[in-house]
Amino acid sequence: MLNGITEAELEKRLSQRFNLIKQITYPCMDQVDERFLEIGVADTKRKPTFPRLLGYFDRQTRQFLEEKIFDHFDEQEKHQHTCRIMDQGCGVGNSIKEATFDYEWMSGHSVLFEGYAVGGSLKQMTALGRARRDTPPAEEIMERPRIYHFPKPKPQYGVEQNVRLFGIAEDLHTVMKRFPYEVDLVFSDRTYMHLLAPWLAFKRTVERLAVGGVALVKTLSAGQKLKNLSGKRVNDSFLLDQLREGNHPSYDLLSCSSGLNYGKTVAVIRNGSEPFRTDIYLGSIKNAWEREESIQCVYSKDEQQVAGLLAIDRL
Repeated sequence: MLNGITEAELEKRLSQRFNLIKQITYPCMDQVDERFLEIGVADTKRKPTFPRLLGYFDRQTRQFLEEKIFDHFDEQEKHQHTCRIMDQGCGVGNSIKEATFDYEWMSGHSVLFEGYAVGGSLKQMTALGRARRDTPPAEEIMERPRIYHFPKPKPQYGVEQNVRLFGIAEDLHTVMKRFPYEVDLVFSDRTYMHLLAPWLAFKRTVERLAVGGVALVKTLSAGQKLKNLSGKRVNDSFLLDQLREGNHPSYDLLSCSSGLNYGKTVAVIRNGSEPFRTDIYLGSIKNAWEREESIQCVYSKDEQQVAGLLAIDRL
């Protein structure tokens, strides 16, 4: 039987889940090349996450997304705004480092780029150096995640690098709720399959995008299975069609297969300031084989039928 859950109970469970998995898998979701997993070869070859996620899409869609990203960065440069890139589940930090430096280099060094690595452990972000704590005013400490900065990159070929790199080692659901800035580009490899409430993290992520910003997320539906009130799993394609229709024109949703059992890779472009609507609810359920109740994500367009459940769209 599906029971209701309070927001306080949800926050407690999110924290418990993060503490449980952060030393195991959560911080390690970094640029694995599935071509080697498919043929049974050990994970010895790695490829940056962002270009690989783009590579799942067909050529036309990939070019469209790249043009959207470049056009957005050009607009940020015209207005002298900082361009912010985030890797959710950054592993050692290779992918966020390469993406941030690549875009900074392609921009002609005229705009500041900030890269945010979100993972389970700052010590595992070895590609970024040693993290140091930023110290915001006391009244802001509880309003934002703890953001650490990494050493300033050295000049390359005598040219100053307009890049700053930061690290955050907290639960992703909470990070995206409290992150103090708009983000221009977000990408995530295999982190969402480990999350307790992936659709909540996804909603908060796309709502944190700047207008014109792009998010690419893999394994959104590979872990926590979304069901309807009858207990049947909601088809990925059906759900994405509903989200696409319900959030147009403020958001554009594109999707493609991720291969293996990872579900679809989803790309979102934010076009307006409206909230992102999911029609997804959270409840608590105890199965016969489980010691404790677990979180269940439920999709329903009839709010009366899900009375007592926690609406993601209100969190």
